[in-house]
Amino acid sequence: MTRNSDTQYDHTREEKYALMPQLMWQPDEDTHLILKAYLQKDPSGGYHGSVLGDGSLSEHNGYKLSNGFYEGNSSLDQFKRREHIYSYDFAHRFNDVWSFSSTGSYSHSNVDLDQVYQIGWDAVNPDLLNRYYSDERSSLAGWATDNRLQAEFATGKVEHRVTIGAEYHRYKSEISSAADSASQLNAVTGEQVGAIPAYSWSDETRRYYQTGLYLQDEMKLDRWHLDLSGRYDRIVANNSGNDRRQDDHISGRAALLYAFDNGISPYVSWARRSPQRH
Repeated sequence: MTRNSDTQYDHTREEKYALMPQLMWQPDEDTHLILKAYLQKDPSGGYHGSVLGDGSLSEHNGYKLSNGFYEGNSSLDQFKRREHIYSYDFAHRFNDVWSFSSTGSYSHSNVDLDQVYQIGWDAVNPDLLNRYYSDERSSLAGWATDNRLQAEFATGKVEHRVTIGAEYHRYKSEISSAADSASQLNAVTGEQVGAIPAYSWSDETRRYYQTGLYLQDEMKLDRWHLDLSGRYDRIVANNSGNDRRQDDHISGRAALLYAFDNGISPYVSWARRSPQRH
């Protein structure tokens, strides 16, 4: 997929490229492996500013701004993004009772953002726009996997589908940012008024981990369906190594359903979650 176009506003354009390959391996009817990738690159992310209604919808100081009026700084403004996602889907049936499945993905993205934008007309000189600057360099990396062992069997007249699962998620975000006042812009001449100040940067790293274990039994007896499930989760969040938080969650659910011939299936359900913070 490709996209390359101008925008309504001067000095801005949208440019995007994406590729989505996929490969499937199936040696027999009981086994399959699917590999997927998503690769995206946005060299230019278009327009991210705003234009005042006073000057675009109505006249300001005796004139109206053009439809393509650009209030930013073309030598500084940018929005670039790069994103990669790789995933797999694996399943194998051992026999009539046991089967195993696993899914997982790894993603990584980078964003470079520099933006000068208007924050209103100057109170002293009505031809000048006050502006602000914000900047960010960010990256996000994440890995997630979910693994399930399933058994289908019967105890007397009751049919069972039991699932035992374990999943893991891990994310890391790194952000460098800066923000401050920017030079003014003469809306009539397009000239910048004043020097661009020096900006100070701040860095932050965030990490997030989640581990989950779960058990579920889906039972069927004639028209009755009963689902029982339980789950344990541990979530750990860490902000720049200074603020660590850990939460443990135990949850459970029960649901009972009766399926009539006419398609109506009344049911009742119950769920409980008990968080514990450390």
